[in-house]
Amino acid sequence: MKNLISSLLILWLSISINTAKAQDFLSFVNDNYAGSTAMFYNPAAIVDSRYKFDMELLGISNRIDNNWVKIDKSVLLNWVKWKESDFKNNHMSMDYNGLSKNAYLGVEGRALSFLTNYNHKNAFGFSARARVIMNFDNLPESAAILIFNGNNVDSLMSHHTFENMSQELVSWAEYGLTYGRILTEDESKHFFKIGASAKLLQGIAGIYLYEKYMDYNLKNADTATNVVADIKFGLTGSVDDIRKFKFTATPAIGFDFGFVYEWRPKTKEFKYAMNGKTDLWRNDLNKYKLRIGFSVLDIGSMKFKKQYKSGNITIDDKLVNFALLHAPTLIDLADTINRLYGTELTDSYFHYRLPTTLNLSVDYNILKYFYVSLSGRLALNQGNNHYEKAHYLNNISIIPRYEKKWWGVSIPIKYNQFGFINVGMGLRMGPIWLGSSDLTGLIGLSKKVMGADIHLAIKIPIYYKSPADKDGDLVSDDLDICPTEKGTWELKGCPDDDNDGIVNSLDNCPTVAGLVEFNGCPDSDKDGVQDKYDKCPDIYGEIKYSGCPDSDGDNIIDINDSCPKIAGLEKFNGCPDTDGDGIPDVHDDCPEVFGIEFFNGCPDTDGDGIRDVDDLCPTVYGLDSLYGCPYIDTDNDGIQDKYDKCPKIAGPKENSGCPYLDTDHDGVLDKDDLCPMTPGPVSNNGCPIIELAEQNILDTAFANLEFETAMSIIKSTSYESLIKIADLMKRKPEFKLLIEGHTDNIGKDAANMSLSQNRALAVKYYLIKNGISESRINAKWYGETKPIWSNETEEGRQKNRRVEMSIIFD
Repeated sequence: MKNLISSLLILWLSISINTAKAQDFLSFVNDNYAGSTAMFYNPAAIVDSRYKFDMELLGISNRIDNNWVKIDKSVLLNWVKWKESDFKNNHMSMDYNGLSKNAYLGVEGRALSFLTNYNHKNAFGFSARARVIMNFDNLPESAAILIFNGNNVDSLMSHHTFENMSQELVSWAEYGLTYGRILTEDESKHFFKIGASAKLLQGIAGIYLYEKYMDYNLKNADTATNVVADIKFGLTGSVDDIRKFKFTATPAIGFDFGFVYEWRPKTKEFKYAMNGKTDLWRNDLNKYKLRIGFSVLDIGSMKFKKQYKSGNITIDDKLVNFALLHAPTLIDLADTINRLYGTELTDSYFHYRLPTTLNLSVDYNILKYFYVSLSGRLALNQGNNHYEKAHYLNNISIIPRYEKKWWGVSIPIKYNQFGFINVGMGLRMGPIWLGSSDLTGLIGLSKKVMGADIHLAIKIPIYYKSPADKDGDLVSDDLDICPTEKGTWELKGCPDDDNDGIVNSLDNCPTVAGLVEFNGCPDSDKDGVQDKYDKCPDIYGEIKYSGCPDSDGDNIIDINDSCPKIAGLEKFNGCPDTDGDGIPDVHDDCPEVFGIEFFNGCPDTDGDGIRDVDDLCPTVYGLDSLYGCPYIDTDNDGIQDKYDKCPKIAGPKENSGCPYLDTDHDGVLDKDDLCPMTPGPVSNNGCPIIELAEQNILDTAFANLEFETAMSIIKSTSYESLIKIADLMKRKPEFKLLIEGHTDNIGKDAANMSLSQNRALAVKYYLIKNGISESRINAKWYGETKPIWSNETEEGRQKNRRVEMSIIFD
């Protein structure tokens, strides 16, 4: 069993010496200029990067940690001593502390991995890398001594019992696509981004050896007795030479996930305006005071095809000769074990879990360019619950660093799960990155070295540049046509002092806003004539008049036209002489009638010395006192005919010269006659006298007139009185009757109006039925609008419900 474990150790050392690839890069993972390198530790790191594009042409690293074997620091840089035949005895020793021994080897290589920021909020990445991880877990110190000392068997180690001891090795290649996105970047100083990687996994080689139980007595260096063992064993056919890069696993998919939070207390200091846009972020600057990142890496597994002779091994043998187990390769060793003890063939495949880790980092900006980060990695897949696995080591690190765009230096201080503190250094020098997270031996902190690490990267970085704007006009120099003159974005950075949209260099009038068609010179009145050539620059005009208007079209421009709104004559400065009397209309009191200058252009047709416009009789010679008319009074009533409405019949002046009439010939003139069409005595103002008996008939009819309640039906008790009125009107043909209907205010206005109408008409139609002509009866109705008593009492409302009748005359 010693030889089996020794074979794995030899293979591990062979890989570590002959393979050059990368894994750790602890010196740079939190650097703001890590670029594509950070993608492997937190996919969210690629977005809002300081790079437009960043490619890692080549990245290599080799990491080994253990709590088993020590190496003198004097040989670290002395390659001659490494070739000594007795190197182990001269420069190597064991750490005796009674604890189980563990060891870890991680090697990795990356090539042509890159990121690109699609825009401010989105970024994409591609990665290609090969990885090897070997783990020795839970190796008892007695077994470790046995392996380390080889044939020099100590008598104290004659009996050995191992439980839950495991050794694993896996190598694979992977090709990943990464996407990062900004979730929020508000003005409240809080910034969030996420990222994820999907990786195509191609397994190259894998081996696991899990000694669930081993118990034996070591008789000598080559012989053991009473051997009892329960071993789980599996390997791929390519495990003896993983450098052939032959894929032996079914392609699989793995995933990485990351999240980043940043606290940005001075958000506004990192925003700017440029090229017509506002609230742009300075992509070339680091903006946070505090950054917290979390990632889950290497989620997934690979399905390897198992070498046919590997499987579970059960040994129960009284005597085992180690010499029989010597084999040049692990494949040969598997064949030998199968031949001697038989191998229980299990599944044809085994699933190797990826080395999943949980990673947390906190980064704080102490001063400009100076940061310190606290990082922790929790490596899963440790323990005995699954033996087809690979894992990293748990660690906590503090990394102070000073960083600028093209160079940076960091000092990682790491404490790992073996209880060791390592101090390293990372140098970022343009495209060359070199670092180690463990320089403890080199710097003299320890005489013995139990771990080593080196990482190197060669990069092609394309950084975001600071906004270049020499003239400070918020137009970037690469788009600024006039980079030394302050201009506007709309004019691509060129000045336009008059804001007319024409750059000064092309503007013939650079201090006055103008038009493109006039090379920047103005045409204030928009008449097609530049102001500098326009005699009337503020008034729309015509080109033929040098920009001045001729509103009335008389070929005399308005500024020279005394009558600019009316076409006129040049001799009158543009004013017209409509009647052609030689007097311009503006001075002609009668501009449309030919006149004489004495009368300001007005005529005097009758020659009486009075202008026709002032002459009431313009065609008849008259007197000035009579406004140009002659004195004529045909009827000799003292009123001139022109004022006399009856010029041939004499009449008083107060009746405009006409005599008064007495139509009914009752001796009362119509103007004083209250009944001008009906004769009556003067004492009664020309109206007939109504006798007392006649008035009593009306009053009786009014008093006796009754209707059915709320209706217009006349009660029969009222007929007699109404018939008497009819008889009276028959005896007095000159009498006419006025009937007026009224109501109280109970009910709606419209209903009351209708009721008063129907009752008045009911009386009218009753009298017509009794022989009275309709032309002699005038019926009117008023509803509740003319009360004669208060409607607040029943007595008053009764008085208001009435139909009044009165005699009238023409």
